[in-house]
Amino acid sequence: MYVWFCGIWFCGPAGFGQALRQDFVAKGPPPDDFHQELFDVR
Repeated sequence: MYVWFCGIWFCGPAGFGQALRQDFVAKGPPPDDFHQELFDVR
């Protein structure tokens, strides 16, 4: 049974965030539970 009560918030580089999102969704939680603030490292 799958139960999920919270979301994940990530603030960091876009590429790393995309990798985290893919791994997160692969574990079962819905993609809408992963929130991301995007920025590029200079």
